[in-house]
Amino acid sequence: MRLGGFLVSPEEIEAVIQAQPGVAGVQVVAASNGESDPVPVAFVRPAAGTALDEAALRARCREQLARFKVPARIVAVDAFPTVDGPNGPKVQRVRLREMAQTLLREEERGRRRDAGAGLHQH
Repeated sequence: MRLGGFLVSPEEIEAVIQAQPGVAGVQVVAASNGESDPVPVAFVRPAAGTALDEAALRARCREQLARFKVPARIVAVDAFPTVDGPNGPKVQRVRLREMAQTLLREEERGRRRDAGAGLHQH
């Protein structure tokens, strides 16, 4: 995936997150809100009985990765979307990318709405 003008392997980011306690699985995709360059977004399957701590995982990524490789969001999912293939189930990274783009667009709309509300307050 291309991030900040560099070709980045999702596995590099996934390895940092996967090594953290409480992470059962991770997939990273590049996504954009439609107005900015793509950023990494991580989808994490928390281990049974654990809750996702996005702030802690992002902090660990900041310690170990270049700034442009740190996921903009780390999102908990119960399961990754898959499709059955000839070699068994395959993660649908296209579906994850769509989910990430929707999330980023909604967050951008929320930021704009909040900024607009601030302009009307006296």
